[in-house]
Amino acid sequence: MDSFSNTLSQDLLTDQRFYPEIPEEEAELHSADQDSISWRQSDWNIYPVPANDELQIEWKVTDRNAIWQIRIMDVMGRELLTQSIQAASGHQLLYLDEIRTGIFYIAISSQSGEILHQSPFVIHR
Repeated sequence: MDSFSNTLSQDLLTDQRFYPEIPEEEAELHSADQDSISWRQSDWNIYPVPANDELQIEWKVTDRNAIWQIRIMDVMGRELLTQSIQAASGHQLLYLDEIRTGIFYIAISSQSGEILHQSPFVIHR
């Protein structure tokens, strides 16, 4: 067994995690990106998962004048539903009865195209 496989096996047995070394300048950038993403993700609540015929979306209102776009896509990236919403409402209900059972992605973007939130979800009937 080579040294990499032996180290990886040892890590799995001792429940230690294997992380490749990242150059310091990249590590800082990666860390900053992760902080930004996790902050944004925590401002959104999408439920129930798995969904049946409806999906509730709630968010922390920060811009009362913005209009956002919600897109539901299948795993191949095809848009199945697109809807514009007022950011000031803090809540949106999506009806999914026209979409089949499966795994999908929701993406919410600003008028400028910036992705504000995206996550996978499941429809199960």
